[in-house]
Amino acid sequence: IQRYVVAKIYFQQGGENWIECSHPDYSSSPDDPSCNPDESNGNILGGTTWMDATHECDWAFITCDSDLCITRIEVDENNVGGTLVNEIDYLPMLEVFTMDGFPNHIEGTIPTTFGNLTYLTVLDLDENGLTGTIPEELYSSTFFLQELDLNSNFLTGTISENVGDLGSLTFLQLYNNTLTGEIPESIEDLENLEYLSIHYNELTGYIGKEICRIESLVWVTADCDGGKKRKVDCKCCNRCHE
Repeated sequence: IQRYVVAKIYFQQGGENWIECSHPDYSSSPDDPSCNPDESNGNILGGTTWMDATHECDWAFITCDSDLCITRIEVDENNVGGTLVNEIDYLPMLEVFTMDGFPNHIEGTIPTTFGNLTYLTVLDLDENGLTGTIPEELYSSTFFLQELDLNSNFLTGTISENVGDLGSLTFLQLYNNTLTGEIPESIEDLENLEYLSIHYNELTGYIGKEICRIESLVWVTADCDGGKKRKVDCKCCNRCHE
């Protein structure tokens, strides 16, 4: 079933227009597309083109465990478009899912089914065209989530008070969206948090002493500039924005 899921990702997310590793039989390129992913990480992203006859674990941008279950999908800066597939939870061992960075341009909403991925540690979808809210399901089931990177999209709604349940979270980057409401006090429960970037939103409220006392915290940004008109009162921001 995992081959079905990654095949659906390919066709639903514009695989024929990918810069790297589009299959020659399913590519819009007049020439055979190249497949030379970034090798800076020991070539962990290398492999064959997507939709190749080989096992899907041999495809570029995909990593599998010893049981040939997909654990990582990392298709960054590759002109990925379309919408995210709802069937992502058919990959129950998935730990890392990244499709970030220009010229990726994914639209639509973040499927609630990401919340069913109990082993998920990284969800990185920044610099796309995503709309809608951050699914509540992400806060309730992804106990091992360490990085939630959704900046530079068009997300709306609030940051759930249940964000404090993500006890493993070290990196929360939500800046440059249109999020509203008050900053949840429950962020103070994120004892492992290192990076918190929530500026360029419509968030209000406080980043107070309780959050600032998180020992692991090294970087905080918010809309705390603008004098009396500032939206956020922040006691420990490294950088304030209007």
